[in-house]
Amino acid sequence: MASGTLTPEPAIIDTDSHLLELGDVWTDRLPKRVHEQVPRIERDSSGSQMWVVGSSARRLHPDTSFGPAGWHEWPPARPDSIELCDPAAYSASDRLRRMDEYGIKAQVLYPNIVGFHSRVLLEELGPELATQCTRAYNDFLTEWCSADPDRLLAISAIPWWDPAESAAEIERCAQAGHRGILFSVDWERIGLPPITDSHWSPVLATAQAANMSLNLHIGFGNQGQEELAQNAAAFKPDSLVETMREVSLGFISSTRHVANIATSGVCDQYPELNFVIVESGVGWMPFLMEALDWTWQMSGLHLKRPERELPSFYIRRQIYGTFWFESHIETVAELLPDNLMFETDFPHGVSLTPGPASIAKKPRDHVAESLGGLPADVTRKLLHDNAARIYRVR
Repeated sequence: MASGTLTPEPAIIDTDSHLLELGDVWTDRLPKRVHEQVPRIERDSSGSQMWVVGSSARRLHPDTSFGPAGWHEWPPARPDSIELCDPAAYSASDRLRRMDEYGIKAQVLYPNIVGFHSRVLLEELGPELATQCTRAYNDFLTEWCSADPDRLLAISAIPWWDPAESAAEIERCAQAGHRGILFSVDWERIGLPPITDSHWSPVLATAQAANMSLNLHIGFGNQGQEELAQNAAAFKPDSLVETMREVSLGFISSTRHVANIATSGVCDQYPELNFVIVESGVGWMPFLMEALDWTWQMSGLHLKRPERELPSFYIRRQIYGTFWFESHIETVAELLPDNLMFETDFPHGVSLTPGPASIAKKPRDHVAESLGGLPADVTRKLLHDNAARIYRVR
């Protein structure tokens, strides 16, 4: 384990953090002939550094949009340059030091570019080059996590437009030590078959065999919402209330994903495959379980589909929720002690990161207040054991 002293037990595993990609991720790893197509940072007419992709330089977002944690001004303000961001957002050594400060044993790492904008990459680059970009990102992530692979836990991006290539990439990343896969179950929104279709069999079967969880991050789940993918940091002063409302509703948008997984039969097909609902909160989970069971039985499906268990059975067995700012989850923890995991969302703007323009406390202080009334064994499950099992943390 890297140097540094963690705060006392229970050790915390953060199941959702992000890595702020720097401008050379793709240009350093792909041939020079494609450098004017792959994701890169260019200065726009206003002087801002902007991520762009494709020969048309299609705009994605400003280079600091996903790294405002700790900034001294409230949104829509953000750092003017990468150098003004918390270096823990992009430097592995600084990340490990920040984790020590916050009492975090390990962090699960999600992408920004290939997470929020992979559909744009496909549209601008075509499947072959978009696949190369996905592999290049995974190689970069492997290198980044090598600073301490026991604490920096990689989530693989996949070329989801090609299931066979995705299966091959899962196997390659599993061998490199990655801990899970970024995925969705709402593919119909962008014209692809549902998760139960045999189209996805190579991906699901390979993930199950590799013991790699499918992680459904709300950002990746918005692949069909072009306006969000175009500018994920559109916190304009005149629309800040609307933006706040949409961000809040986005947290619970995964209810549809859970309902889909729990009722589609995919859990019967792949009984050892775990699904993690990321950056979604957990307060809604008991209601959804009861609602699904109620409507399943009130529709007579318990008689018409006797081979199926109730939806709540599959949620308990294979579906996991993540929480960060919630302060009243005692009931959820009592009902689902083996299905909840903690996250911080560092270094995003709504993350559990203290600062001059943040109401957040340090993760250790926050969980001490919000989980202090729970039994010690339950707290340990929520902060450590459940994540250690899913992400294979020693």
